[in-house]
Amino acid sequence: MAESRGCCSVWARCLHCLYSCHWRKCPKDKIQTNKCECIWFGLLFLTFLLSLGWLYIGLILLNDLHNFNEFLFQHWGHWMDWSPAFLLVISLLVTYASVLLATAPFLHIGAVAGITLLAWPVADTFYRIHQRGPKFLLLLLFFGVSLAIYLVPLCISSACIMEPKDLPPKPELMGHRGAPMLAPENTLMSLRKTAECGAVVFETDVMISSDGIPFLMHDERLTRTTDVVSVFPDRVNNHSSDFSWAELKRLNAGSWFLQRQPFWGAKPLSGPDQKEAENQTVPTLDELLKEAAVLNLSIMFDLRRPPRNHTYHDVFVNQTLETVLNSGVPQAMVLWLPDEDRAHVQQQAPQMRQIYGHLGGNSTERPQFLNLPYQDLPLLDIKALHQDNVSVNLFVVNKPWLFSLLWCAGVDSVTTNDCQLLQQMHYPIWLIPPQTYLMVWIVTNCVSILLLLWTFLLQRRCAKERERTGLETAVLLTRINNFIME
Repeated sequence: MAESRGCCSVWARCLHCLYSCHWRKCPKDKIQTNKCECIWFGLLFLTFLLSLGWLYIGLILLNDLHNFNEFLFQHWGHWMDWSPAFLLVISLLVTYASVLLATAPFLHIGAVAGITLLAWPVADTFYRIHQRGPKFLLLLLFFGVSLAIYLVPLCISSACIMEPKDLPPKPELMGHRGAPMLAPENTLMSLRKTAECGAVVFETDVMISSDGIPFLMHDERLTRTTDVVSVFPDRVNNHSSDFSWAELKRLNAGSWFLQRQPFWGAKPLSGPDQKEAENQTVPTLDELLKEAAVLNLSIMFDLRRPPRNHTYHDVFVNQTLETVLNSGVPQAMVLWLPDEDRAHVQQQAPQMRQIYGHLGGNSTERPQFLNLPYQDLPLLDIKALHQDNVSVNLFVVNKPWLFSLLWCAGVDSVTTNDCQLLQQMHYPIWLIPPQTYLMVWIVTNCVSILLLLWTFLLQRRCAKERERTGLETAVLLTRINNFIME
């Protein structure tokens, strides 16, 4: 019997440490909650809030995870899709907070639900603490946080809180290096898939070969998107521009796409598409422009300067501009993004559309088209820009919730890896009229307040019941001991 009681005591103390619960070995014990337990309870509460934040941030970062995979590949040299590992870690950390999954105004509803559920252990701890200082400190902390969460909507500014009649037109789509979830990036197959997605622009990257031929390539090394390791094993670390066009033509630019599956969640290619993908090569800018003109697609490209020892290091802009002009395609279908020698480019090709990657522009002309990361949205006054006839494109947008937010904000177009998904969206995934949101906010807060009050009153009743039961048990045990002694 003593051994059993000792085991129970150890188990109770373990639970006491883990959950900051107040366990009694017998009714006569009057163990008071110490400072360590209060600190541990605060740590658990902080962990809950941080887990909620991790879940929210994790879902946002999924939009840019492919860029992170590319970054690691360029520095590590080994391709791995970190999406499953990332999701697993996040899921383990925030499973108990998954019911609070939300964005923008819905995050408030989730936070209110969380603080309401947390009221039960807080109220239980409050009535078990005997010292007045920690008791009211806990109460002040909990209701202070609750009040802050209740008032959070006053600080929430979401573009999708608007009347449906005021919804702007759906943003147009630009294929980021084409349609990289349907075909190998920066290939002619990717160009055709971009047109099938309903996108209006093919966004790409251009480099200059060692003999002066502009070609499509994003990375400074060819290892990620070609078979350079098997064709030129001694030159795997060379800059992409150090290869001649004759050498570049020998490379396969599609087989890697089938071997590595660069995008987690992308559907497998059909048989004909697999055969087409595995035979893709590195295209020249001239080939791209002519094929795009047939498909009625505009081209926007970033131009990458070759290394210092490169023959065309100082004239790479002129070399590229000459290729564009000699291709015979209409100048208006080319969206010129590079800042180098922009004035000269405008003079030589006045019909070409100039795209700016910053808000400033130059001193002689206001930018008519901005191409910015979507993180810059809070800095932009879309309505004011539209009044100045400035169009705004944001990159890289892959998730429906983010696309919906930018749609509500009035963005003109987005650059995306997932054009086939965004093409199917005909309406934002959520749109709330201001009056409806106000009512949801008020009702949610009122229900939560009532539940908080009910919880504390119920816990107070339970505490009195425990105290009364404890006294009755103590009296009974005393009588039994007296009887045994007699």
